[in-house]
Amino acid sequence: MSVIDTVAAIRGGPCYYGMGQSPHFKEPENMLNRTNLLTIIGVSVLSLGIGLSSATAQTVEANVDKAAIVITMETFFHSVSTEDRQRFDAELAPGFYLYDAGSRFYGDTIFQAVQRLKTAGTTFSWSVTSPDVHVNGSIAWIAYVDKGTKTTPSGTVNMEWLESAFLTKEQGRWKLVFMHSTPVTP
Repeated sequence: MSVIDTVAAIRGGPCYYGMGQSPHFKEPENMLNRTNLLTIIGVSVLSLGIGLSSATAQTVEANVDKAAIVITMETFFHSVSTEDRQRFDAELAPGFYLYDAGSRFYGDTIFQAVQRLKTAGTTFSWSVTSPDVHVNGSIAWIAYVDKGTKTTPSGTVNMEWLESAFLTKEQGRWKLVFMHSTPVTP
């Protein structure tokens, strides 16, 4: 069982990747318990730690952090798709920005772009796949393939993006500092 599956089992069901497009989607109120979930995992690890070597305990802690980082990315995408500004802001470190489509976007400009697209009848779904997560203390980076769709009034097209993000751990939570997205051309 992967760490993501373990975290999902503790959450009460499988994790979802992206914006509710996966069959594993959990409603947002379940995500609000992420801090509690990670606390439970941490306490469980610590209580089991009596019989674990410090190297094993560090590995378990790193895997919990990796799962939390994937959950941060999922929550980011979900908050953008549902235009949940409060949840979106909670996932971001001060000064966050995103490079996408040849432009630099900040929180406000991300939401403005999504609203313009939705008004024009265009929506996207995003899904974190094949995450490659690295943690070094209170900083981390993730690279993954974002598999999703672009839906317009004329139909739906499958899309892929190569994406990476840099995160920092603030008060026990992973927050996005920077993100980059490059579309995969067929």
